[in-house]
Amino acid sequence: MMNNGSILNANGYQNRLAPGAVFVIFGSGLGPPSIATAASPNYPLSLGGTSVSLAPAAGGATVPAKMVYSVAGQIAGLLPSSIAPGTYAATVTVKEPRLSGRYGGSVGYRRRCGFIERHRWHFG
Repeated sequence: MMNNGSILNANGYQNRLAPGAVFVIFGSGLGPPSIATAASPNYPLSLGGTSVSLAPAAGGATVPAKMVYSVAGQIAGLLPSSIAPGTYAATVTVKEPRLSGRYGGSVGYRRRCGFIERHRWHFG
């Protein structure tokens, strides 16, 4: 589950983000018990069973973020440099290996096994 106001710029933990910035999300159950890391420049779209996607509030295509690291209480990702400033719903998807699929969630703070969670934030 994501903490309220938990999406921050990794550089100083500010709530201002920009295209190409590394962000962190704090919460619980966000990734594996032991940290999973990726090396630049080829960050994957999923790491340790965790992925983050960004949906523009005004509508349009969902954009996946590349993953930097993933651990139970915190994840980090890279905003695409091509993303337009605006308000986005960030969806964190955790696919637990013992499950055979994903389970949907809704805007808010809901946790399920193999959960999808969304949090709305603005940058620009």
